Amino acid sequence: MSNSEKNWFKLTVTIKNSVIPAIMPRVILCTTLGMAISLFDYHDWPIVSEVFNYFIFPDLVLGLLLVFRTNTAYDRFWEGRKLWGTLVNTVRNFSRQIWLIVPEKDINDTTNKIAILKLLVAFAVATKLHLRGEKINSEIEALISSEQYTKLQTMNHPPLEIAFWIGDYLQAQNKHHHLHIYQLTALYKLLDTMVDVLGGANELVKLLYL
Repeated sequence: MSNSEKNWFKLTVTIKNSVIPAIMPRVILCTTLGMAISLFDYHDWPIVSEVFNYFIFPDLVLGLLLVFRTNTAYDRFWEGRKLWGTLVNTVRNFSRQIWLIVPEKDINDTTNKIAILKLLVAFAVATKLHLRGEKINSEIEALISSEQYTKLQTMNHPPLEIAFWIGDYLQAQNKHHHLHIYQLTALYKLLDTMVDVLGGANELVKLLYL
């Protein structure tokens, strides 16, 4: 069995962070109902025809409903895919521009620049954890300082707090005349895009449970 097949099988049977716990009660209910109807039909009990006549949608209507739900599910998947792709590209562009634009006049400037680049990655990781309803863990610990890690553990919305830290860094660079106002504006647009993706992903997660 190849690595791709192993990964596919592992992903299929993984319970954590999957939709299985959310859909399992409905699957069990539908399976039980199907078995009950099959049992009634096997014994030629008349209640089966009554169920189909009064309580089950016609095949055409049920088929259209399944198609609609399938298309809706795919649309939500694709919207989430586009949002995550936008976030990845924005973080890359943000990192590139900070590395090229912000000058390094002393060793502290270089250290702060590296720290903010890690903070951009931490935003993406924190977004993933927030959307999954998970707490801040070791995935993000290596990307931020111990003080920041401790603070994030007490926050209700860690990715938004990281966005505030990034904004504070940009303001500090402008205050020390390391960024012109038009450069600051361009970088803030990238930060706004990251926050917009976060908001869109939050709303998408809410729709998944409707």
